[in-house]
Amino acid sequence: MMDVQVMRAVVDVLESDALPDIVSAAVARWDGADLRYVRSSANHVFRFRRAGETCFLRLTPASERSREAIQAELAFVELVAGQGLLVAHPLPSLTGSVIEEVAGVGGRYYAVAFVGLQGEQFEADEMDEGMYRAWGQTLARIHQASQSFPSHAARPVWREQAQVARDRLPSEEETIAHVLDAGLAWYDTLPMSSETYGLLHGDCEADNLVWRDGQWQVLDFDGAAYAPYALDIVAALEDVWQGDDEARVRERLNWFGAGYDEVRPLPANLWDTAPRWLTLLTAVKAARLIQSYATTPASDEGQPTWLATMRERHLRWLATKRATLSWR
Repeated sequence: MMDVQVMRAVVDVLESDALPDIVSAAVARWDGADLRYVRSSANHVFRFRRAGETCFLRLTPASERSREAIQAELAFVELVAGQGLLVAHPLPSLTGSVIEEVAGVGGRYYAVAFVGLQGEQFEADEMDEGMYRAWGQTLARIHQASQSFPSHAARPVWREQAQVARDRLPSEEETIAHVLDAGLAWYDTLPMSSETYGLLHGDCEADNLVWRDGQWQVLDFDGAAYAPYALDIVAALEDVWQGDDEARVRERLNWFGAGYDEVRPLPANLWDTAPRWLTLLTAVKAARLIQSYATTPASDEGQPTWLATMRERHLRWLATKRATLSWR
C-alpha cells in the first residue's frame, strides 16, 4: 500500500464527490468517458469506457514507482502475452504512449490504461479441480516466460524490499522484527539458480484471474519482483492455505501442483517450506503496512471517515498477526 498521506491527495477529493484534476487529465489522454473509481492501495484504479470498451486507468504516484520500473513491468506483460498467455494488455494513449505523466496537487503520477478482461472471477473456494489445475499451469507458464526475460534493474528484488521493510520497522514492533530477522536469515540459506529464481508475477491470486472459455486470463503485474518462484506460488495460494478443512486444503494444493508440474517442475520441497514462506510474507506485509501509516499520526482527530475506517481495519489485522506470528 502507498503512503497514506500520498493516498489522501486523491482519495480525499474523491470522497468529497469531486474528481481530482490529475484524474481528469489522465483519462483525457485516452479520451475516456464514464469514469468510475474502483480502489486505492498500491495505485489508484479507475474504470472507464473508450469506443464501447471497458478499460481501466491506473495512477501510480512517482514517489512510489519510477517510470523505468513501470516500463519493465509492461515489457514483462508483453513477453508473457507473446508466450500465448491471456493478459490485460496496456492500451496506448492518444499520443501512442503506454505511460503518460500527469502532475497536480499531490505531485507527479504515471498513468497506464489496460483493456478490461471479459469473463468471470471466482473465489479460491469456488474453483473446481479443472480451475485449480489451469491456475497452476498459468503461473508455471509465467515462470517459464520469466526465464527468457532480460534482467531489468528497474524491477525490485524482493529480498531487498523485505530488508527495507525490516530496517524501517519501529523498535517497538519486536514480534514482527524477530520473524523478519529469522525469516530473512533462512531465506539467505536457500539455493538459487536460473531454474528456481526470476521475475515473479507477484500477486497471482484469485482476485487477479479472470476465467473465460476454460482458461485463466491474468491481470495486475504491478508487484513483479525478482525472487524464488516458490514465493510466487505460495503467495498466490495464500487464501487456500487459510482454509479450515485440512484435507480440502491439501486436495486443492495437489490440484494446483499437478497443473504447475505439467508445464515445469514444482520447486523442491515446496509444500514443506510453504509455512515458512507464508510466515515471512505475512511479516513483510505487516511491516510495509506499518510504514504506510508512518507519516499519519494516530492522534489525527481531523482525519476523514474513509481513513479512520481503513485504519481501524488495518489495526485489527495487525493485532491478529502480532498475536499469532512466530518463526518455526
